[in-house]
Amino acid sequence: MQNKFKAIFSKQFIRYIIAGLTSLVFELVVLWLAHDVFGLSTPISVSISFWVGLVVAFMLQKFFTYKEHTKSVGVVSKQMILYGLLVAWDYLFTLVFVSLLAPYITIYIARLFSIVFIVSWNYLIYKKYIFVGHEK
Repeated sequence: MQNKFKAIFSKQFIRYIIAGLTSLVFELVVLWLAHDVFGLSTPISVSISFWVGLVVAFMLQKFFTYKEHTKSVGVVSKQMILYGLLVAWDYLFTLVFVSLLAPYITIYIARLFSIVFIVSWNYLIYKKYIFVGHEK
């Protein structure tokens, strides 16, 4: 039981959460600016904030969470392709999920719910497929 607790709350997982929360703050600030300050539509606001959050999250996950500084073209290319495929899925999921929930709850709460799902599967996919062999 203690080993499972340590595995779940490893230093890497804690860094993953810190990096995710940091990128979340960036994303929510951008969402607020786009939607409430600049008056952009929900899909446009969510799209802009999604992409800003994505860039911040990738950089933090690669360098902070996984301490992955590989410059090998082969490794970086593979990471970028796999990450791109995951991003495409996350993006479509986000737009559909938030749009479906927006009539019933605020877009902020809907986006937070979508993030919970995305964070769960992304951690596993990063660990098992994208940053394989680069864990420290």
